Amino acid sequence: MPRKKAQRLNQENQALLSELKKKLSSATSSSTINPVKSNMT
Repeated sequence: MPRKKAQRLNQENQALLSELKKKLSSATSSSTINPVKSNMT
């Protein structure tokens, strides 16, 4: 894989990760129940 492409993918992954962490932290602060478990049942 070309290095520039790898760097761009890495940046996109970092952005997605930070978005996920924001969503997770807001979800856990708004409810004590694990959102994943409550969605499965």
